[in-house]
Amino acid sequence: MSAEERLARLTGMAYRSELARIEALAATERRLKRYLEELNDLGAVSDPDTALNMGLSSFDRGWHRWKAMKRAETNLRLADIRARKAQAAAALHRAHARNDVAQGLRDHARRVKAREATLKQMETLQDQALLAALSMRR
Repeated sequence: MSAEERLARLTGMAYRSELARIEALAATERRLKRYLEELNDLGAVSDPDTALNMGLSSFDRGWHRWKAMKRAETNLRLADIRARKAQAAAALHRAHARNDVAQGLRDHARRVKAREATLKQMETLQDQALLAALSMRR
């Protein structure tokens, strides 16, 4: 396996691993959003102080406070997931760039090999022409 093939394989593996990370983060984000929607469906009060002023029982106040706390935790986790997704997207972009560089290196190597083969063929043709000219002179 040549160096360019190893580089292509490594960049492809990096690309696939970053893509898998992004998909996992997206799945976690969807799950957290569903959880947040469930909390919203429960009717959690966004401000626990509001629940205290509504004349609710201590159980209800605690319930509203707990739901608001869970909502805040979920929002923090969602923000963390979004930040990690942005990092993974940046890493994926870098993997694309590395893949583009690797492709450029492979293309350059092919051009160099083709140029060398053309030069070798031209030298062979020149040698044959010289031999033919020498044989005709004799």
